[in-house]
Order: sequence, then structure tokens, then C-alpha cells
Amino acid sequence: MKKAIEIKVPNDYSAITLRQYIKIQKDIKNYEGEKEAQDAFLIYNLCGLTPETISKIDSVTLSGIRDDLDKLMSKTDYDLQRFKTIEGVKYGFEPNLSEMPYGAYLDITKFEEITIDKNWPQICNILFRPITKTKVGVFYEIEPYKGAEPWDDDKWLDVTMDFHFGCFLHSYLQGLTPRYPELFEADGGDSGQHQQNFGRKWKGYTTIVLLANEDITKFNEVLKKPLEECLLYLSYKQDKAQLEQLLHKQMISKYKNK
Repeated sequence: MKKAIEIKVPNDYSAITLRQYIKIQKDIKNYEGEKEAQDAFLIYNLCGLTPETISKIDSVTLSGIRDDLDKLMSKTDYDLQRFKTIEGVKYGFEPNLSEMPYGAYLDITKFEEITIDKNWPQICNILFRPITKTKVGVFYEIEPYKGAEPWDDDKWLDVTMDFHFGCFLHSYLQGLTPRYPELFEADGGDSGQHQQNFGRKWKGYTTIVLLANEDITKFNEVLKKPLEECLLYLSYKQDKAQLEQLLHKQMISKYKNK
């Protein structure tokens, strides 16, 4: 008599941790173009079935498992969960992204791509900070941002993916990424490779220098200013500089044509 195989297929991402998700994405990338191998890793990571066990499952059942996992992987639209308690500490999501400290925004945008990968736990440490005060209703305050400290990134790895997808989707829809991208992209134009390299290397730092009016004693003050206030001013200064440059070129062209 054959022994029955118990198969547990997760219904949604509330059953999958960030640790599992990162491992799955790594396995899928390593076996890109090999659908059978990718399916095997997916079933192993999410259902706990070894390749030996999978080989004993009939094709109809196996196809049903694959279909269920495909549906699971495609559902990533979860609501933001503003609070999370980990090891007795209650963390709160940045209450207002447009008012978040400019320094926190720069630390997030230092990553080439903002997505759920190995860098995501560091972003969570920036967006979620310990709650210091709870007010009437849904209002609350979190700890001031203190910069890129030696963080315990591991604490976010065992939080489930419904939480992480909700945070990521909310951050993206609220314009955290991209936000005023023209301020942080190197201008290819005719400025030359040296200027492009300078822009890539110092992109965030140059905005701090500009906001502080090149006064190094005001750098820390700038990093605490609200994000929207900083980006709006930088966008204005950039547009103004481009307009002045255009008018200057027009004047030179007019002078040469005389």
C-alpha cells in the first residue's frame, strides 16, 4: 500500500517570509530559462517537497500545484500595514512620506534600484522606526531618523511577504520611487563624460551642498528637513538654472549673428 503524500500549498504571501522570498528569487534567477528546474525549486521552497518526492507525484496533481503557485506568485497587491511588533518593539511606518527627513530619503535612493531584494531590509529600517507616541485615532510619532546606523536587518527577514508587498506598493504609489528623478540622473547632453561621472558619484551629496548654501555647518540641519520642501526647492533651482543657461545661449547666438 502506497503511503499518502501530504502536500501543503500556500494560498497567499502571508505564509511566506522575506527570507524564503529572497531565496526563491535567487534560485529562479540562477536557473533562468530552465522552467522545469525553476518549478522544482519553487515547489521545494514553498511546499517543502524534495525532488525525490516530486518525482512520485502524478502529472495531474503536479500541474495543479504549479498552477496554484503561479497564482500565488502573481498576487502582490496588499494593503500597507503601518505597524509591526518585532521582539517586543512596536515599529511604525513613516507617517507622511512627503514629510520624511531628507537624509532618510537620500539613504533610500542610494540603491540603484528600489525593489524587494537583499537591500530591502535596510529600506525597512529607514521606513519603519520605533513608535514614540500614539495620539488619538490613527495618529502616531516615530523616532527621529538618525542615519544609517548598524542595523539588525535580520529582524525583517522573518516577516511575511504580505507585509513587505504592502509596504513596497504603498511607497511606490506615493511617489517615493521615482520622485523628481531628474534631480538625481546624470545629464548625458553635451556636458562630457567627466560631468556625467561626477553626477553619478556625488548625486545625493551635491543636493545637500546646494540646500545648505555650501555651508558645511548646516548639513545636518538639511538632512532633517521635510522631503517635499527639499525636492521642490531643488527642482525650482534646477529649472531656473536651465532657463538661465538657455537665455545665455540665445544671447550669445544673437550676438554672433550681428
